[in-house]
Amino acid sequence: MRTLRSPGSFLTARGVQALIALPLLLAVFALSLQWGGGHSQEHQQLVLAGGFPGSFPGDKQDFVQVTTRSLGQEQPHKTAEAKPDDAAYQPQNDKVSELWRPGNSWKPGGFNTNGPQLAFITTTSDSFKQIKLWVQYHQAVGVAKFYLFVDGQAARPEVSAALRGIPGVEVIPRDENLKYAQAHSRIWNETWLSAFFHKPCNHELFVLQSLNMEAGIQLAKRDKMDWVLHIDTDELMWPGGAPEYNLQRVLETYDADVDLVVFPNYESLPERDDVTDPFTEVTLFKRNYHHVVSDAYFKSYHSVARGNPNYFITYGNGKSAARVQPGLRPNGAHRWYSYVKTPREETSDQAAVLHFTYNRFQDLKSRRDRCDCAPTEEDAKRCFILPFDRMAFLAASLKSDTELMEWFRERLVWNDPKVVIDLLRNGLFVRLYTPQVLNGFQLVKLSVPADIDWDDQEQVKAGYYPAVEELLKQVTGATRVHIFDNTARHGHIKDPKDPLILPRRPVSRVHVDYTVKSGAGRLNDLLPDEADSLRRTPFAIVQVWRPLRGPVQDSALGIIDASTVAKEDLLPSTLHFPGRTGYTYQVAANPNHRWYYTKGMNADEAYVFVCYDSRKGRARFTPHTGFIDHSAPADAPPRESIEIRSYCFFEDLEPQEYAEDL
Repeated sequence: MRTLRSPGSFLTARGVQALIALPLLLAVFALSLQWGGGHSQEHQQLVLAGGFPGSFPGDKQDFVQVTTRSLGQEQPHKTAEAKPDDAAYQPQNDKVSELWRPGNSWKPGGFNTNGPQLAFITTTSDSFKQIKLWVQYHQAVGVAKFYLFVDGQAARPEVSAALRGIPGVEVIPRDENLKYAQAHSRIWNETWLSAFFHKPCNHELFVLQSLNMEAGIQLAKRDKMDWVLHIDTDELMWPGGAPEYNLQRVLETYDADVDLVVFPNYESLPERDDVTDPFTEVTLFKRNYHHVVSDAYFKSYHSVARGNPNYFITYGNGKSAARVQPGLRPNGAHRWYSYVKTPREETSDQAAVLHFTYNRFQDLKSRRDRCDCAPTEEDAKRCFILPFDRMAFLAASLKSDTELMEWFRERLVWNDPKVVIDLLRNGLFVRLYTPQVLNGFQLVKLSVPADIDWDDQEQVKAGYYPAVEELLKQVTGATRVHIFDNTARHGHIKDPKDPLILPRRPVSRVHVDYTVKSGAGRLNDLLPDEADSLRRTPFAIVQVWRPLRGPVQDSALGIIDASTVAKEDLLPSTLHFPGRTGYTYQVAANPNHRWYYTKGMNADEAYVFVCYDSRKGRARFTPHTGFIDHSAPADAPPRESIEIRSYCFFEDLEPQEYAEDL
């Protein structure tokens, strides 16, 4: 440890002051350790390759860096030496946003081995990246098995091999054995299916999905699954109404004589024309008519349809889950039936299927290459079942790229904030952050007045707090927000008035600011008169971190995907302050962790992330840290940032006892 010296003799008055001040400085430093802390240019993910508990690859380049845009569309670029077996689990020609190692022992927090066992059946030709994110999300909400009937790029040997390495995933190639079995299956000779034979494009897919569903039933019986659901890899299940954000909890609420549960679909709505990753960038949805007030539905039908043929641009009849029992058979891609009885069916009042369709311009443009169909009205009807698919095919085939972009913006992009807010207020639209609720963080836009003096607490509270409060209500759905603290941090700047006073520098250790104990305990300090009642209200501590100026090049904020953090990774730490004791988690290194950061983050961008949530089955603790970015210029200006800490209360949810353990 280097001794603090002032010019001249060690035992000058200045030196004595330093010795007296040292305990105070250490206390301040300890405090700084406790409180450390979408639409950007580039998102980058760091995958930790080793290190000690609580470590982060700062001075050593012991990590693999993957460059992406909006969580992953560019080819991987390695800035450090990867392990020799990297090629075994990373499809070399697939656009992945992070690396995944097979054989990990981590199990999703949302899966309950004692609850109803649910299997998904899907027919997919998607990329490894898309399928992996889809599987990881659904594992976290309680899905046990995934029967993937693969085609296209999903059937490539290296992609199928990587998918087979994911626990719970079974890959079924469309080989000669499967084709023979399906050609001799029971539904192959049934008239309801044969009506779709010998027709191109969507009809072929309908037949293939139905045959795969029939085969999937047998796999589910073999694995002793309780329920099956046919769902596509551009869809996510939203377990609305479940106290632990868990599909198993949704299904176990139904009586034993309920055979089928229909989940109405919500349709995703892009608000920009440059979306690249719908799952992480699109948060606005059109609700199904089963979940809205009928008067509002009929009153706003035409404004929501926006000149398209129907209220939904694609399907509107949802997807159904079926109990695995004798006589079960598919009844098309969206329903099931039984050979032995008329099944009893119920419709979910809150849970839904989130359908991410036509969110990217490329989704529309690629229609011109679909199927062997001529760009005529007659051929479009022959090839496509849904009216909008026909329109999209003709537009993509007959328009130039410039004209097609205008068509895309006019019919599919919802970029008028006033219209969106009106439709949110009348209940036809809803804002859902899925799968961000499991990741624990979200990158957002946040514009604030430019004339705030960030060193003036009164100006910060008057000019900044209201914007953050409104943002938090929008992002989290909280009914009440209590902002209780803020910290401004500066990279390497010292107070020019006194070189002994250290700035509130970025914390360079992986940590979570609150624990199970302190997350609820701080209510006693901040809201003592209401603490007991508030603890029975679902609540969370949510932080908002943003640069004071950009682009950030030095000491960027790195965040771990909370769904990859095991409870064993969280190491309790006690900090003592005058008048109170603080509790935080330091975080042990784990190769399962998925790291993210935003390169060149600007002052109008912010990270919203959960530091504590009283509810289980979702992101409860989101580890984060400042780190050294070795790609930054040597003369990069020090990072300047501000973080806000808040309690978010969800008073419209059922009261519950907060979770007192991990």
